[in-house]
Amino acid sequence: MTEQEKIQSAKQELNQYYDLLRKGQNLKSNLEELRTRMQAIKVFAGGERVSGGQKQTDRLEIYIDKCAALEHEIAATIWEMSERQNEIEQKINRLSGMFADILHKRYIERKSFEKIAVECNYSYRQVKRLHHRALFAYCEKMSPNVP
Repeated sequence: MTEQEKIQSAKQELNQYYDLLRKGQNLKSNLEELRTRMQAIKVFAGGERVSGGQKQTDRLEIYIDKCAALEHEIAATIWEMSERQNEIEQKINRLSGMFADILHKRYIERKSFEKIAVECNYSYRQVKRLHHRALFAYCEKMSPNVP
């Protein structure tokens, strides 16, 4: 594997942190939407109104099933997210001070290179150089046999 491929692999792994977080937020949003729909159906369920030939209680049961499935998916995603985030954070924390700081700010806190440069009192160009070196150091931590 070339150096560039290793760095791309490290970036992909580090970006998983944010991707999993975003996926969990989307699932929670979908769950809230289903719960809102269920509440609306419960209001009308007492009168057994018919909408499109389907009783409201039947629709409510469908939403309850969807809600339960989504809650299960959210729990699994949160577990996966937590495990994966912990792995990534541990690898970052095993790096030397500045490398760990830059990768944490970039991939965990989702800060731009400009903001990192200002916070660390470095030039943008220096932050880019350190980021590249930090990614290379992170590559070494990606292999499971590294203590």
